[in-house]
Amino acid sequence: MPIPTKPVSPSPLLREPSRLKKHSIRLALFLALAAPLAAAVPHVVGHQGRVTVLGLPFEGTGRFKFALVDAGGTRTYWSHDGTSVGGSAPTSFLTLPVSQGLFSLALGDTAIPGMAPLAASDFLPADLRLRVWFDDGVRGFQQLAPDQSFSATPYAFQAAQLSAAPSVPVLGWGLDPGGTPTLPSFPLPVRQIAAGAGHGLALLADASVVAWGRNTEGQTTVPAGVSPAAFVSAGLQHSLAITATGTVIAWGRNDAGQATAPAGLSGVTRVAAGELHSLALKADGTVVAWGDNSFGQSTVPAGLAGVVALAAG
Repeated sequence: MPIPTKPVSPSPLLREPSRLKKHSIRLALFLALAAPLAAAVPHVVGHQGRVTVLGLPFEGTGRFKFALVDAGGTRTYWSHDGTSVGGSAPTSFLTLPVSQGLFSLALGDTAIPGMAPLAASDFLPADLRLRVWFDDGVRGFQQLAPDQSFSATPYAFQAAQLSAAPSVPVLGWGLDPGGTPTLPSFPLPVRQIAAGAGHGLALLADASVVAWGRNTEGQTTVPAGVSPAAFVSAGLQHSLAITATGTVIAWGRNDAGQATAPAGLSGVTRVAAGELHSLALKADGTVVAWGDNSFGQSTVPAGLAGVVALAAG
């Protein structure tokens, strides 16, 4: 007879370790029984989780490391590749697809390349903890704290947000015909900025968007529905934003269709606004382009795949 799941209340808000001061990562993890029991201990534990980076759901391919450690975090009982010693990070990592922050795998499933099996003895310690490391491909591996209690009975647990976006100054300089380098007063920390020909965009810590400068084509009139946003880009006289769900919202000058995102476009992780054309990078590594094509700038080369970054001139 399978053991019924038993929920556990989320942990309270926790202070971040010093090594994570510059990053905001929130991790929600859920464990559930995924295989037959042996001696009342799961040898394979289904693991589903949600990862957000800087307050936004991560999209793309993430790298993960897992280990079971003692309450003090100084002894390792199991790790996904068997290399963790004394609570240290495993040598190798597991690559998992993450869609809108969601990922899943089976801990202990040896069918997964690089995954070590879970043994009944791994669950003997009374106060076993799950330790997780995550790398979004930009910031390197970070140990997510705190380690979470782990037992042979499936349950759910959640780690609260570890840190807030750091408050750093934003400076502007250069030609100021439209007020672009003259920055507005930002009510919250700024996570990302973008400069156009005569206007600027800022993505704030609460995922809202602020625009300033010239507004001759409506490029600084942020439309409703943009927030929560994940990324912004400014072109000659048009603006682009990725929403938290991976869709694109465009506004401003549209004489070449540069501010009309293709219907059904989704799963976008980055955008780039050019003079009269726009580009979007999808989570699957493909690129979508629209707008002016006078020089072939909106004709994506056939077979282009595995793209990790893009820019528009």
